[in-house]
Amino acid sequence: PTFDAKGIETVRRDACPAVVKLLEGCLRCLFTTRDLSQVKAYLTRQWSKILGGRVSLQDFVFSKEVRLGTYSAAAAAPPPAAVVAGRAMAADPRAETPF
Repeated sequence: PTFDAKGIETVRRDACPAVVKLLEGCLRCLFTTRDLSQVKAYLTRQWSKILGGRVSLQDFVFSKEVRLGTYSAAAAAPPPAAVVAGRAMAADPRAETPF
């Protein structure tokens, strides 16, 4: 079977990669075994890895592309990622975003 992830949480860009990986693993486990105890065992193993520090910290970092200067003044407020990038550049001129 093919995992076609359209319209569910695994394809959203506003979650950190750890959440996406855990959710996809749970769904795959549930659809292949149809046993919630197997899903629970999978989650317990993954949480043990997280608590044991055997998971990359990059999986817990939220990141979003920022295009500074493209937001209109009429908009209520720029996106949070643009606000953070602006503050970083104000504090350190070398912190310019690569996008």
